[in-house]
Amino acid sequence: MSKFEIEVSLSSQAEMELNSAQSIYIPGCVRVFSDNTDLFCEHDQGTIRIKKLDLKSGYLLIQSIFDWYQDWLIQVDHAIISNDFEALAEACVKTFDNPVLIQDSNYRILGMSGHCDAEIPPEWYYILENGQSSVKGYEFMSKALHSSNMIYRQNVRRFQGKPGTLMLSGGLHATIAFRGRNFGKLTVLDSSRKLNRGDVCLFEYLSRRMAIYMATISGETQNYLDTEIIESLAMGKAVPKECVTYFQSLIQGSREGKFSVLVTNFSDPNRRGDWRTFQLIKNIISIN
Repeated sequence: MSKFEIEVSLSSQAEMELNSAQSIYIPGCVRVFSDNTDLFCEHDQGTIRIKKLDLKSGYLLIQSIFDWYQDWLIQVDHAIISNDFEALAEACVKTFDNPVLIQDSNYRILGMSGHCDAEIPPEWYYILENGQSSVKGYEFMSKALHSSNMIYRQNVRRFQGKPGTLMLSGGLHATIAFRGRNFGKLTVLDSSRKLNRGDVCLFEYLSRRMAIYMATISGETQNYLDTEIIESLAMGKAVPKECVTYFQSLIQGSREGKFSVLVTNFSDPNRRGDWRTFQLIKNIISIN
């Protein structure tokens, strides 16, 4: 649609919940009509005006977008349910036209992709080189993502890249969470194509879909027992033994990459809390 002149007037709270184009007002759909030489796509959340486009061509164009979107959702659902996060990353790249990274709650890489057939971006290479679940990898991601300048629904935030740093590009990031429990992290860079409000709406919707599916899968198979172990240990929090055991098994059967933990500055080695943390860290390191 780049060749068309488009005017967008949408609510900042607009959601990605539309299903099809219609010639009349129907809940969950957009009304498509023409006014002189321009086409209007109208909903209670706002209006999109496409200049110099006839009604028949515009209707077919808009409906084809909805059809593509529904097919894409089927691909996404299948990838999440089957735990095929590489396929999910590839599907996201097709939609956002930008590099995508999917991680678990400990920043371990589940799926990643560059821009279509392009090489993996330098931001992703840094994470691979410095450890998928290392303190350096955690600090690298957390520092970049905590410098967000806009926060949306579904734990979605927009962050800015900084020239001369390891995070050259900004983008969108979401913590995949359901009922207070974190299951993963989703990041898309703003490098190949500038992300817009429509991308934010879709990112919010995708995050909510991932959270619901991952929470359901977790309840059935316990595949997501490793909730934020690295972050908890780095902050000196207690971690249940079964979580550490499961995390160790993930490290052993994961994709190639460095996994390491480094925690320093124990206030008192004889204190019970510090000693327990030390034992947990030793157990993780011992299988590396």
